[in-house]
Amino acid sequence: MDNSAATSTNPFRALRGDASLLAWARTTGCSVPAIAAAEAGAVAHPARLLGALARLGHDAQALDRAYQTWRSQPAQATVGAAAAVVGVGR
Repeated sequence: MDNSAATSTNPFRALRGDASLLAWARTTGCSVPAIAAAEAGAVAHPARLLGALARLGHDAQALDRAYQTWRSQPAQATVGAAAAVVGVGR
């Protein structure tokens, strides 16, 4: 697998697939703002979402590593900073 392709998409967004934010919130038990913040890269460690996904059988450590890799990319740092300015995840 091409490493650049693996990290070009937020792993939480990729995992959600075609489900709406509301449907995914119901599935995971996390709030829509918590999911949106993680998908925007606005939080350093989305513990609630990681915990919920672990309870659903996903590998939270692998997801966290993939998220940290994705978030550390220069374009994602800009997205996360912009999301924080406009209040995503507050």
